[in-house]
Amino acid sequence: MKRKRTAPPSIEQTLAIGLIWGHLNTRQLTDAYQLARGCGALWPDDQRFALMAAYAAVELAEPLDAAMVQAMQSTGHEAWTNLIWRRAYSPDDDDSLVSGNAVGAHE
Repeated sequence: MKRKRTAPPSIEQTLAIGLIWGHLNTRQLTDAYQLARGCGALWPDDQRFALMAAYAAVELAEPLDAAMVQAMQSTGHEAWTNLIWRRAYSPDDDDSLVSGNAVGAHE
């Protein structure tokens, strides 16, 4: 199945993605979560922000909202989705479980 082509991201979107990645890479998870959520509000059609917010959310044991779950269920984001679920349900770390918090259980 071919992915729908979208317009290239603006310089602002590219910078925002870089900032969020920077926060994630330095384990500044709250900042990454807040920035990703804010950017998702500015650019609701760009699902990358919802996916980055979902990753930060599971690291913070926060619930996943509908936009995050929708982004995880859309085609073309399987690698992101798998990473998020692996972090949420790590077999090596019982504290990483967010069961009951996530909207839409992983099946």
